[in-house]
Amino acid sequence: MLKNNFILLMLSIVFGMGACNYSKNVLLLSRGELLRDDFRTAIPFHYEKGLILVEATIGSETAPRRFIFDTGAFESKVEKSWGLSMGLPQKATKLNHAAQGVSRQITITQMDTISLEGVPFGKISAGLLQYDSLSASRCLAPGGLIGANLIQHAHWKIDYQQQQLWISDQPFEAGAEAAVLPFSHPTLSGKPSIAINVGGNTVKNLIMDTGYNGSLTLPRALLPEFEGYPADTLIDQSGSGIYGHAAAPDTVFRILLPLRFGERTLQAPVDFTRHGGYLGNEVLENFIVSLNYDNNTIAFVPATATAIRTGPDFVPGILSDSLWQVRRCPVNSPVQFGDTLTRINGYRPCDLYDSYCDYVLGIRELLEQDTLTLEYPEGKTFELTP
Repeated sequence: MLKNNFILLMLSIVFGMGACNYSKNVLLLSRGELLRDDFRTAIPFHYEKGLILVEATIGSETAPRRFIFDTGAFESKVEKSWGLSMGLPQKATKLNHAAQGVSRQITITQMDTISLEGVPFGKISAGLLQYDSLSASRCLAPGGLIGANLIQHAHWKIDYQQQQLWISDQPFEAGAEAAVLPFSHPTLSGKPSIAINVGGNTVKNLIMDTGYNGSLTLPRALLPEFEGYPADTLIDQSGSGIYGHAAAPDTVFRILLPLRFGERTLQAPVDFTRHGGYLGNEVLENFIVSLNYDNNTIAFVPATATAIRTGPDFVPGILSDSLWQVRRCPVNSPVQFGDTLTRINGYRPCDLYDSYCDYVLGIRELLEQDTLTLEYPEGKTFELTP
């Protein structure tokens, strides 16, 4: 009986601590606010590797750092070592999930102020982010992520063509030509979920995700609804989020499908994946996108049409300074996932890149060659058209 009482006591302490931590997170997330009234401001952004990158300052810091503007992130993130050097308090912990299916326990802080081009937000909760060494995000945004818990406190218009992010305390007018879609979001975050028509089917619970530089992903469970469309099959472990690559490769089924936004229809590559459900910038950049958090709608105004890029079928990763490793390829390719290569077009990784970030920022230039000559350790070669 004494042993059982001890176990019950320990369980009550554990659950009590968990409830306390949860309550702290709820309190932190519910405190954010926009600290400016009656304004409309244009914020220039950099559009690199298909991501929206903005400059922001925290507290009394005067030198801005670059952040990813990420509607798909539940809460904002601040790079951990920088955040601690500024004395940001460690207030709670939580489990954080990335799109690649990788999770990490992170510490939650609260920023008294964070400003984008002079527009201040107060009491914004943020995770202290320790980027994985293989994270592509750290190469683009050393500051962290502007997440949906901040985004929900203002109204936004994203103009991809002009590379301007408009922000206001009042909604932007949609206009008669806009497709206006309702969105839902969690109580404590503005992370928007919408429904769109894909190949004649209404697909719900899609995250409108400006932190995703691809086209559209759907859960593999929806694949039977698109029978009759030709599909390509790939093995992929090339995507890299804040916590690096997915723990295991994924089988991806890619289908070219029509996406309908009001009167506008786009043909876009759709990837059916293990962790699908994200509408990314390769589709969104065909519109001027406005988020209205007063009535929870997103307006899509057609912009100058651009061809929606299909992601590369072949992606090599770096195994070592002198070796490549295939991280993405079609299942019917003579090159297999996981193959080790000594040279691509005569180059080892160290011949092209001085660091991992050089690779992240420069790999597309290599893959845009008309032909790639792949050399294996045993001396055999393949000619590949990416």
